[in-house]
Amino acid sequence: AAFQAGLLPISLKALEEAIVLNGTKVKENQTAFTLGRWRTIDENVSNQFESRGQKTRDYGQTIYEQLKGYGSGRLARYEDMKLKLTGAPHEGQILKSYFKLLTYKDEYEVARLLQTTKLQVSEMFEGDYSIQYQLAPPMVSRVGVNGRPQKRSFGPWFHKVSAVLARLKVLRETPIDIFGYTTERRMERQMISDFESLTAQYLSDYEPKLYDVWHELLGLPQNVVGFGPVKLANAITMEKRRSELLKQLIAVTAGTPKVA
Repeated sequence: AAFQAGLLPISLKALEEAIVLNGTKVKENQTAFTLGRWRTIDENVSNQFESRGQKTRDYGQTIYEQLKGYGSGRLARYEDMKLKLTGAPHEGQILKSYFKLLTYKDEYEVARLLQTTKLQVSEMFEGDYSIQYQLAPPMVSRVGVNGRPQKRSFGPWFHKVSAVLARLKVLRETPIDIFGYTTERRMERQMISDFESLTAQYLSDYEPKLYDVWHELLGLPQNVVGFGPVKLANAITMEKRRSELLKQLIAVTAGTPKVA
């Protein structure tokens, strides 16, 4: 949309070449870029384009693979939730939020993803090359003037570190998980627990007249993006809106005017 509006100082050819050179989900990104441009002109055309089934992958299988790779019993928890939600009006919304919450990017998951990236790079390039990582590891990173951890550059030697860390994912959420005691990790675990409780409430109290309120409420976790201070700030915003929506549920259920 930004490109179509003339806000990006680059050519169409350069942007399209960048998508190809990036080498990650090229077809999906090309489709997304095209749809974004169409939406600024005619949303109906965009919807028609999407309805033709421009999918190149089984996304259910993708979710399965990601949950299995993440480990820590995530796949079993997701499948259990999916079974409970069979036929529920907000099944898709709940599963999308739950998947995001279950697969939070902690140190072990980032290390695992870096190993995947290293493999992809080795398949794409030949000859003499090296990979540099720009990371802000917890506990050892300084905080910048903007209140965010400052990134540092790590060379090829970090491959071995990330490989070891990826295998240590078995420690996740155990008493000897040293990363699990940070504010961010405690928050992420609490968000999973809160969402599971909210879903249980939904399954017992849902009424069709509250469809819109529940839809927004169950989709709030999808807005909690980023890392560190950014994620914490988004979580605070989510909790504020969550409280407002829960009040609306109470008000409507009690037969009183809905809170604005």
